[in-house]
Amino acid sequence: MSGEQLKSLFKFAQGAAHVWDVHEIGLARQERSLQEKLEQCRQTHDNQNQAGI
Repeated sequence: MSGEQLKSLFKFAQGAAHVWDVHEIGLARQERSLQEKLEQCRQTHDNQNQAGI
């Protein structure tokens, strides 16, 4: 493999790693949001159960 081919391969891998990182960050945000919503629903449900609704 020539130096130019290696440089091209490295740039490709670097770009793929960046896309992966961005995707992973977005998924982590989405997971936090869903966990917050789940906790809100759980609290509402617990309050309704305690009130006997």
